[in-house]
Amino acid sequence: MEMQQNKQSSSRKRSAPASPTPPTFFDQVLKIASASKPQKPRKTKVSKKGEQVYLFKNKLHAHPRPDLSYNELIIEAIKKSENQMASLQEIYDYIQDTYEFFKESTVAWQNSIRHNLSVQKMFVRVPRPPNNPGKGGLWKLSDWAIENAAVQKKRKPEDSTAVNSPSVNNANVDKIDKGKYENLDSQLLDSIIGYSNPDYGYKEMAPVKLDHAPFAPAAEYHYMQQFQQTQSSTGLMDTLATIALNNNGHDFNHWQYQEMYHQPAGFSYEQTQERKVDNSNFGVMLNPLVGDKTLLQATFSDKFLKFVDASPSPFHAVKECSTRLLANGFSEIRESDVWSLKPNGKYFYTRNKSAIVAFAVGGKYKPGNGFSIVGAHTDSPCFKIKPVSKIVESGYLQVGVELYGGGIWHTWFDRDLSIAGKVIVEKNNKFEQVLVKIDESLLRIPTLAIHLDRTANESFTFNNEEQLVPILGQVKKAIENDKPHHAELLNLISMKIGVSADQIKDFELCLYDTQPAAIGGLNGEFIHSARLDNLMMSFCGINGLINAGDLENDENIRVCALFDNEEVGSVTAHGADSNLMEVTLQRLAKIGNPTEEGVFERAMTKSLLVSADMAHGLHPNYKNKHEKNHQPTLNGGVVIKHNANQKYATTSITCLILKESAKVANVNLQEFVVRNDSPCGSTIGPMLSAKLGLQTIDVGNPQWSMHSVRETAGTKDVGDAVLLFKAFYENFASIQRKLSDQ
Repeated sequence: MEMQQNKQSSSRKRSAPASPTPPTFFDQVLKIASASKPQKPRKTKVSKKGEQVYLFKNKLHAHPRPDLSYNELIIEAIKKSENQMASLQEIYDYIQDTYEFFKESTVAWQNSIRHNLSVQKMFVRVPRPPNNPGKGGLWKLSDWAIENAAVQKKRKPEDSTAVNSPSVNNANVDKIDKGKYENLDSQLLDSIIGYSNPDYGYKEMAPVKLDHAPFAPAAEYHYMQQFQQTQSSTGLMDTLATIALNNNGHDFNHWQYQEMYHQPAGFSYEQTQERKVDNSNFGVMLNPLVGDKTLLQATFSDKFLKFVDASPSPFHAVKECSTRLLANGFSEIRESDVWSLKPNGKYFYTRNKSAIVAFAVGGKYKPGNGFSIVGAHTDSPCFKIKPVSKIVESGYLQVGVELYGGGIWHTWFDRDLSIAGKVIVEKNNKFEQVLVKIDESLLRIPTLAIHLDRTANESFTFNNEEQLVPILGQVKKAIENDKPHHAELLNLISMKIGVSADQIKDFELCLYDTQPAAIGGLNGEFIHSARLDNLMMSFCGINGLINAGDLENDENIRVCALFDNEEVGSVTAHGADSNLMEVTLQRLAKIGNPTEEGVFERAMTKSLLVSADMAHGLHPNYKNKHEKNHQPTLNGGVVIKHNANQKYATTSITCLILKESAKVANVNLQEFVVRNDSPCGSTIGPMLSAKLGLQTIDVGNPQWSMHSVRETAGTKDVGDAVLLFKAFYENFASIQRKLSDQ
């Protein structure tokens, strides 16, 4: 894969403009909107003691939260520090000392600060100078960020009433092919990297040009989408003012590491590189792309980072999916209810709060038509807290855990661990299921010093029962209770969810690594995170369904099913080997004619399941582990998995159908088979294919370190998978019609 030139070029500075940059049309609209925008009153309440308190995220605080983004807080802390360089702890200290709100708030904001520092390219980590010893490096602003601040000051409009611009007119608006953009999820548009700039080979212009804005590539697309959604008879000017008003204060920080530069057709890679010199600090350059795909493809990596960080357990993953579905027009239903479903309707339901099925009914669906299905799973290898977890050893409190799945367990040593999952509490004589996620580093499994084990670098061995026991804390005397778990742990959980420890009746809790997901690599080409297997494919499946358009003309029902317990065989009530998929499809097949005979059986012959589970990418240090003609690479595209012994369910027909979908999406596909001298894993694909008589293909994004506590995948592959699934949902019915009877 062609990568952006190395970081030496990023040190080249842009020359300052000879004169102040003239304000763009959008600058002026924003200023008008800002002046007319009513100030939102800060929510306040009066406490029981009569003191004024502030409401933020459903919690009361003694001080208001400052109206600053995390990036702005970091910038302020760095600028106020000596030599405009600060350590992570100094940034924390400045924020807490300056803003009282953060003293009383939980440390969750510190995770956000750390996350922004790691992914935003405006912040650069440098070694400590000899005269400033201490732990860890220092953070400073990049040269680009410093220069951009000066440019921004110069380009403030002098006359806020001048709103005419020759580059913005109804002629430009009429040229836009709205069909290309109308089906993209508006929540994700701030991550889109389409560059509608003629200098890069694209003649289609957005109605709102942001030529001088550093966030132009993403924001331009964002506002183009909103223009098409909000255009009214009041005219272009009113519409743009409305858009600006609605988005004033919008956080445009995604560009720092999501920027993608494009190589026009017939333009050499070297020439493209030369053009990018001034933009090198924008961040990641993935493969230069050509054609309409560039305007359509979204960089979903930022949204995925947030998704995976918020999903330390299958319960949280399902909650995150539910939130996204609800925000995009889906209605939640219950499996126990009578369903009243209609064409063009979008619905979802959950089972055990750890599995979810979402579906959209095509506008032209008739009983007996097929299903377009993407299936994945929400679980990953982890430690689960035992039913009786209380252990006291040598003055230390420890927590007994069970091993779930086939993890690379040695990677869990020396990690900052915490707990998350589902808690059953009693409230008002009723039992409720509540999710809990402890953000703080709570548990740790320390390794033994090499001085006490000289063979550690030769063979790191340990007993799963005796050495894989997390340490919770150190106390002189543990609080005694008659519970199966430490009172200290129960008290912490109860405080987190706002109940007393006695109200906790049971729970399903797992351990997770508190280190946030991050963009890594020389050019930001990698995602480093826990639970890539298989939350990445779960995320891509749900977002493919959300973003798929033209539902009113689809003859099929589109389905995305995310199961639990795949890592332990799927033989549970909420796993893929349950009746979950079968009963769902049987109920859906009867939409429009519940009494017609054989509709489910006929539908199965016209349906296809894309079983989406992460794949093994070629590891440069272990090349001999891959078959020489099947070596998928990170950022090389979704991988099709083949196995002659049917460990994967791919067939020639299903492979053809997906390749046709990939052509429509303009994304690459790769193919994989295991070596003949190597074992092969399996997925939910073969079991569902056999159970339902369902055409199936096994696919997945390539990754390294599968089942490690910290895995790696490609940044570009996230967006490619979303686009592939989107194209599959939109086109499978028409592709199926081209096939002769089987």
